[in-house]
Amino acid sequence: MAKLLFIFSKNNSFQQWKLKSTAFNTSVSKDLNLVIEKNHWALFYDHLTPVKPIKIQTPDATAFILGNFSFQKNTFNERKEGKNCRTIFYKELPDIKTVFNQLNGTYCYIGFNEINNKVSIYTDYLGFFPLYLYQDERQIIVSSEIKLIKEVADGNLSWNTQAMQSYLDNGHLISNQSWFTEIVRMRPASMYSLDCETSQLNRTYYWTWSEVSKTTRPIEEMLDSYYQLFKAGISQLDQEDCNSFGVSLSGGLDSRVIAYIASKTCNLNSFSFGNAVNYEIQIAQKVAKTLSIKHEFIQIGMSNWLENRLGAFWKVDGLLHLGHLHEAPVHKYIAASYPVYFHGFFGGGIYANRSDANSAMKPSLISKYLKLGTSPDESEDVFYSKQCIDSYLIDQKIRNQSAHSVYLLSSHCKLILPYYNMNWMALNYSIDDFFQLNHRFYLKFLNKYLPKQLLDIPWQRTGIPPQYIFLNLLAGSSRLPSIREKIAQFFGSSKHFINYNEIDRELNQWLLHFKSEIRDLGISRIPNSRELKFRLVSLVLIIKMMNKNTQHVL
Repeated sequence: MAKLLFIFSKNNSFQQWKLKSTAFNTSVSKDLNLVIEKNHWALFYDHLTPVKPIKIQTPDATAFILGNFSFQKNTFNERKEGKNCRTIFYKELPDIKTVFNQLNGTYCYIGFNEINNKVSIYTDYLGFFPLYLYQDERQIIVSSEIKLIKEVADGNLSWNTQAMQSYLDNGHLISNQSWFTEIVRMRPASMYSLDCETSQLNRTYYWTWSEVSKTTRPIEEMLDSYYQLFKAGISQLDQEDCNSFGVSLSGGLDSRVIAYIASKTCNLNSFSFGNAVNYEIQIAQKVAKTLSIKHEFIQIGMSNWLENRLGAFWKVDGLLHLGHLHEAPVHKYIAASYPVYFHGFFGGGIYANRSDANSAMKPSLISKYLKLGTSPDESEDVFYSKQCIDSYLIDQKIRNQSAHSVYLLSSHCKLILPYYNMNWMALNYSIDDFFQLNHRFYLKFLNKYLPKQLLDIPWQRTGIPPQYIFLNLLAGSSRLPSIREKIAQFFGSSKHFINYNEIDRELNQWLLHFKSEIRDLGISRIPNSRELKFRLVSLVLIIKMMNKNTQHVL
């Protein structure tokens, strides 16, 4: 996990600020190394991250790329390898989009200009690397973790009741919330410029979705570009320091595509995890066998499931609820066996349905996807596309939920995210939404470029091999996938890799155990659905953890 902390003292030197901070010389300093220190500010970073930072040095400026990332071949060739970072020397700092377009993964960029005495902090294109901001009359603090800011700020933070309600309603936060009203999530594709002389912090977008426009190119031409860009996103990465790669296989299509392309250029092994070998795992095993790559099934037991997830839950500030932390108990095993692996995060396709196609997100549409409550909808922000609702949903849903899973995994493994490739993504969202509905374009892409043996293997979501495009479109536009899963659950099984039926009783017992804390939240009735129960238990636990500043609250 690429854990960072940036502190700017408005009134005192950083050393004076540090002497006055009671929190900084306790647990914070144990986890972080000093990267750079100036008169009024300092940057700290977790040296245990599996990926070395890149330091860019010019005569007048210093910058750092921090996070979990790979870079393209023939990029940063003149780098000097050091113990804790890789240093590259330039005459002047390169344009931020030029830098980010050469990276794959989740990352941020922090630079300092000696001449104008300014610090610039850049978030990645879609903001998947989490950064949070706190400022008061004395200080500005930026960190990848809310708990770090809480510990260092030395101020009275107030719980954000809107955020709590968003968590219960949606399973994640929205609208740049954090658990505290004084701490906000930093926006994607943004440059935050800090003038160290005036202590002024300003923000501008360096990229918005308006740069992606719909195309009228012939579909065959788009299919070819789609394939070539995706393939280049894998084959053009510099991985000279790695002899073998892993790929996490599921019963879906995204990991199947990654495995097929990566197996052509890499020494590839695959794995899947779950309670037991079920329908989805069987599909993954068939894919591996077809590609002649080794496959390992990693079993995840459900005994002490809550206790085994608390460490991971605390690492991500509770922002990914307990029901999503399936593989947390085997993270260390995965890291030891597959230190570098391809992850299917994000995937292909779009959110929009027929009635929402090729349109901007409007307040009247939001309720179909999110419960805002009293939170601002932000749909008029210039960052979002006027031609596709996905830009809004990526920001509000994916950035605030599944992206935290990637951040968590990054503390153990070096991840390659083929679908978080902005060249490919720009093309994906330039395609007319009507071509994309129910994975229509994606299925055509698979049928053109995947071998027949892979197309014969069913898609877990529908149970139908992807070679039958029309049948998959029909199933995708119906309720068939959810009906299949409900039937499986009725008989005590699941079509998915994790079957939570066996812990329902224990989940109810935990809710009973926390009845006093639940009552304090103003909730008088326990919800019926398992998903809502997970959210409620998770909210109770993160409140206890934050208040005590520890994961050990049971």
